[in-house]
Amino acid sequence: MEKKLKELNKQRLVCIAWLPPVVLFAGLTLMFLFFAVSPDVHLDFALPFILSLVCLAAFLFVFFRYRNKYSEYEKNYRENVRKISFFNEFDGCNINAGHPDSSILEMLGVISVGENADFAETFSALYEDIPFITSFFKAGNFYGQLFVYTFDVKFKKDAKVRQRGFTVPESPSESNDNIFEKYKTDNSMFDYTFIAMAATPSEGKLVLTEEVIQSFLKLRLNTTARIFAFFSQEKLYVVLQNPKKHFDIPLFFGIKPQKIKEEMLFETKLVNNLASELKLEKRIWRKYASD
Repeated sequence: MEKKLKELNKQRLVCIAWLPPVVLFAGLTLMFLFFAVSPDVHLDFALPFILSLVCLAAFLFVFFRYRNKYSEYEKNYRENVRKISFFNEFDGCNINAGHPDSSILEMLGVISVGENADFAETFSALYEDIPFITSFFKAGNFYGQLFVYTFDVKFKKDAKVRQRGFTVPESPSESNDNIFEKYKTDNSMFDYTFIAMAATPSEGKLVLTEEVIQSFLKLRLNTTARIFAFFSQEKLYVVLQNPKKHFDIPLFFGIKPQKIKEEMLFETKLVNNLASELKLEKRIWRKYASD
């Protein structure tokens, strides 16, 4: 990653090096054009006009060179910024060892049957001894980040939480929404923000305890992304819709890995904290892994 950072910084400096000629020839073009047309400047029209055309040609050349260099730098930055962020941040972190299948998103009801998701980067790691994967994906106009956590024991019952405004496909999917019913919890703030679903309200309350509800409300307060979660057996699935992209491309200031990590991992750490809090909530788990 150090090598990649050096390459990105080198590309950034090349972009900066092309900026002075862009500004210089833009200024010269305007200056000679002014000399050519201004009645207050007593010069022959032809010479400044020809010089303005020469400077304009030079400006266009250096401008398009700069734009090409910046586009290349921007592309490489976007492709590597997440890798730089996750590198050495979590125990046993692997990058793009294998992408999730689109069928997971179909099962969750996030995309329609037969719709393909384009997974950009996938990371697998451990967080407080909880194995998880997270993957950034795009499906149509849907931009999301998928999390899958695998615990040692199973949830007492299956349940879903979907934030109001979270986009669901218009066409039917292979999700199990049809066997779930919406119900009201005992927390009016949660019901205003989220929709709770389970086979029955009593089953849902075995998982969505007040402590779990507070964890979701805290997550909601700290992110602008819309939230979906599915508790199923020993797995917790979380999807963030439109997570912050954090793609302010640094140009005049150096690339700072620690700042990049803080920005890019912000929402990942929020969801990791949610998983950690669920692990500590003893009432939502079956007693034995074999149950």
